[in-house]
Amino acid sequence: MQTDIPKLPITELIFRYKTENSFKLSGLTGSLWHGVFGKALKEISCCSPGLMCADCMFLHSCDYSYLFAGIRPPQAELMTKYQTIPVPYVFRTEQVNDEIQFSAEQILEVPLILIGDSSQRLSVVLHAMHKAGLNGLGRDRKRIQLMQVVQKVNQQTQVILGEGGNKGLLPWQEPRLPAAPQAVVLKLITPYKLSGDAKQPDSIDIGKFLMQIIRRISLLQYFYTAQQLNADFVYLKTLTENIVAEQDITYKESKRYSASHGKVIDTSGFVGVLKLSMLGKEDLWPYIYLGQWLHVGKNASMGFGRYEVVEVD
Repeated sequence: MQTDIPKLPITELIFRYKTENSFKLSGLTGSLWHGVFGKALKEISCCSPGLMCADCMFLHSCDYSYLFAGIRPPQAELMTKYQTIPVPYVFRTEQVNDEIQFSAEQILEVPLILIGDSSQRLSVVLHAMHKAGLNGLGRDRKRIQLMQVVQKVNQQTQVILGEGGNKGLLPWQEPRLPAAPQAVVLKLITPYKLSGDAKQPDSIDIGKFLMQIIRRISLLQYFYTAQQLNADFVYLKTLTENIVAEQDITYKESKRYSASHGKVIDTSGFVGVLKLSMLGKEDLWPYIYLGQWLHVGKNASMGFGRYEVVEVD
């Protein structure tokens, strides 16, 4: 059966900073960057600092609410029972088992994905990321200086800000989708956790994992490209059921401190390898392939739930 292939533009950026002093960061820094980015974005966007966002007359035209708070547009036909929607960015952090030690004058790289039309607000994102570095990282607020921003498009790179040139964004090029393999191996790089889990499962529910990818792509395309994905979701769900899979995974314990909640939050999840049979499931392949850039599961925008297609048969 034919089903729509997602069309979701992605802008892949690398922010390069220089440290002023030596300091340490936890191994998974996406949640840290999520927090400092949001704080900086609100500082440069908010015209009524003493007012709750929900009471602001600029709620649906504000860069902070669009990029970070994920406020659902009132006219939207999807997610009508929710106040918020997925945000249009992902911090693509790596999984590191130990703390990262930085010395003075060292280069620190932060990969960031902008999704869909959010790239039209690039100047605001650049300003916020610059300010986030100046505000400082960690409890000691160690300052870092933004030196360069690089865009990656397939195999091309271009400096769009700072040392080496100041140019506009390269136009989005749709990634070449390889032919659907008979089997695919996925490497879970950062902890994957199913949203809303009340109890820690012993293994990943592959059907739910795949449907999370499909749903995430569908929502991001709808809210950030104004193009609804006309796919047969019932049919796609049947493909995810009883899929043949091998799991070589472990449950990695991790926590993060949330300044907004004022407490430590559990961010544990599965890492490891999944091998999926794609025979008769070929229509799932475009979603699996695209999902590498979008992550999946709880806290995806913070860098959790990152996977890569590392082998196909």
